[in-house]
Amino acid sequence: MLKKYLIIALSLLIACFLQAQDLKVSAHLDSDTILIGDQIHVTLSIQPKGRNITFPVLYGELGQIEILKNGEIDTIKQGTNLILEKKYLVTAFEPTRILLDQLFFALVQNGNETDTIFVSGSKPLIVNTIAVDTTQAIKDIKPIMEEPVTFTEWWQQYKYYAISLITALVLGIIVLIIVLRKKKKRPIFPFMVKPSLPAHVVALKKLEELKQKKLWQHDFVKEYYVELTAILREYLAGRFKINAEEKTSDEILEACQNISLTAQNEEILQYILKLADLVKFAKHQPLPDEHTRCLSGVSDFIQSTISKPEEEDKTNLK
Repeated sequence: MLKKYLIIALSLLIACFLQAQDLKVSAHLDSDTILIGDQIHVTLSIQPKGRNITFPVLYGELGQIEILKNGEIDTIKQGTNLILEKKYLVTAFEPTRILLDQLFFALVQNGNETDTIFVSGSKPLIVNTIAVDTTQAIKDIKPIMEEPVTFTEWWQQYKYYAISLITALVLGIIVLIIVLRKKKKRPIFPFMVKPSLPAHVVALKKLEELKQKKLWQHDFVKEYYVELTAILREYLAGRFKINAEEKTSDEILEACQNISLTAQNEEILQYILKLADLVKFAKHQPLPDEHTRCLSGVSDFIQSTISKPEEEDKTNLK
């Protein structure tokens, strides 16, 4: 009985061995001759014949060659047959003749056991070196060639310095503009300033508002003349560019000698300024008709000295 079981077990082992032996792994080279350091593909292929076939993952040195990369396993159909292929990217750094047999292999799963089938019958790989002409004199090693620095390389190295410098320059220019505009009493951001109304429009509007307040009718005579002369001074500054707001009445009258005013306008101006000074500084109490006369006089003065369009254009150009 024991002899019978031994014969059966031996038969099974022989059958598995024969099944593995009918499989063949072939290797194909992109080229059978390379120079040292060149890279080529070694393609392993096998017809599985219904067997579970795998290719090993190989890296590093393998005999006299070096495995650089493992490719994926491809399945190729040829008629009714299936072919499994896998590529290995290899190189070599010594001149030699390399036999691929017994280097590359496939794995066949037989039940709980794994058989190894090596490549057989492949062409050898010839690795050649660069030919050296020994009859020529030995030459010095060439110096390192300097490549011009590109903008990208420069930016990667100095970008933080460049950004800091640009930021400092921009801030410096902004501060300089602010200082200069403040010195010239100009708005820092002109685009945010609303266009100013003509001097006569502003003055006439304020005269109407003063009239509506009825200050002198409520015994606020001094306040009435303070506001009235303030409107007049502001108009002279805007219309004739006289710094009337910081001048005395006599200085204003003297400055007006340099502008083309009619005798009637000069008389109106002198009368209003002198009367206002008496009210503000000497507690003079004008008659009611003098209050209305002064308001009308300022209005007439403004109406008769309104700037012409061409004069406004010249002023804006300045």
